[in-house]
Amino acid sequence: MTYQPNLNDPRVQKRIRSALGFTLACIGSKPSRWAKVALDRHFGQSQHALGQWLRRVLLITSDDHYSMDEHLPKEYVLRQSGVEYLRRVLRDNLRAGWDEWLNEHQQKSRDEDMGQKAGTGGHMCHHHHLLLAAPAPSVSQVVRTGQSNADGHHLLLAAPAPSVSQVPDPVFDNLVVDAWVEREFGDQLKTHAFAYEDKSSRLWHPIQSMRREHKKRILAAYGLRFHYDIVACAPTLLLQHGQMLPDIPERGIWTMDLWLFAYQHYLKHRQTCRERLASLLGMDVSYAKTVLNSLFCGAKVGAGDNFSLYRLLGSRDRIQRLKDDVFITDLRKDIKVLWSYIEPTMTRIEKKDRNGRTYKVPLSSKRKWLLYFDLERQVLNAVKDFLGETGNTCFLEHDGWATRDAVDEKALLDYIKRMTGFSIQLEMSAVTS
Repeated sequence: MTYQPNLNDPRVQKRIRSALGFTLACIGSKPSRWAKVALDRHFGQSQHALGQWLRRVLLITSDDHYSMDEHLPKEYVLRQSGVEYLRRVLRDNLRAGWDEWLNEHQQKSRDEDMGQKAGTGGHMCHHHHLLLAAPAPSVSQVVRTGQSNADGHHLLLAAPAPSVSQVPDPVFDNLVVDAWVEREFGDQLKTHAFAYEDKSSRLWHPIQSMRREHKKRILAAYGLRFHYDIVACAPTLLLQHGQMLPDIPERGIWTMDLWLFAYQHYLKHRQTCRERLASLLGMDVSYAKTVLNSLFCGAKVGAGDNFSLYRLLGSRDRIQRLKDDVFITDLRKDIKVLWSYIEPTMTRIEKKDRNGRTYKVPLSSKRKWLLYFDLERQVLNAVKDFLGETGNTCFLEHDGWATRDAVDEKALLDYIKRMTGFSIQLEMSAVTS
């Protein structure tokens, strides 16, 4: 018999509020990876019936690939129908079981779907057995099933589109999220004294993982209204790092003084490049940005679950389009040139083969990311020092920050240049209400 919790139990309702608040705040239609310990904290432990039930109701596993050695957890997207069900449980005192409610809900969606079919002359998507009352999905609306079709492409399963019975309630959602935030981080937000975890040259805090619309609203509610982001942070810092290298011929180290045409074009026209790539691959611009940043830090372009870009893009066709694109090819060549200058400055790692011969371990994408994190941290440390000297409180992210008071940007940029050598640009937005 399928487990169904007692929805009248105050302890169950408390756990539902915690799980729903976390899910609404941190998990959306774009896949994100979450460690088991984080989910256990908000859903309850996965070996317990209630914890399992909440995961089944609220989450869809979009990528079940994980690695303990690489600290790579599974990837999830939000289950919209589960959110709607738990809204009704908390808001409307719904007491029907999840499976019972879902069956009724799906029947309503099928009825609506048949009505749409009749109204369009009977034309239906040939994937109608995978889609439930939904338009053709964008990448941000799909999750990988782990199965492949005859062409070797991952099958895509569309997250159900909102129907008349799935009407968003932002007021209620904000109340649930705000209660979760207050419970988890209220003292830190009130004092602006945030408890970061310093790991891999980055300062980590759970608030950083919140969805942008909630994060900016909540930080503003606690007095941090001004938000700053470093423009094209990864490619900017990596390029300038290469350009600042000293000439040390005896160590094979040289200043990178070449003009990298595709690289420079991207820095000057980054939004156009992202939109063009999104169109080429049939995906959201946010995914295109992720793809490009991965390339700057050494991601390999190949088909297979051992390639992170393949797991992100989900099909051999998209990988091939990426390989065949002229601009992406030129950009990858420029990135390779840049890293050929940077690599001699990094620690050489050697191993021995089975015959006892020593060989150099190739520079991995992970080590490239770690170098970038080091450069990023230099800038963030300068920002933190500047804000401290000017008496401005802040919440730090990796390539951005939020402050109580507006910042003198010219003075800050001059300070960063003086302390780190980097010349950066900022984008600022202020939450006014």
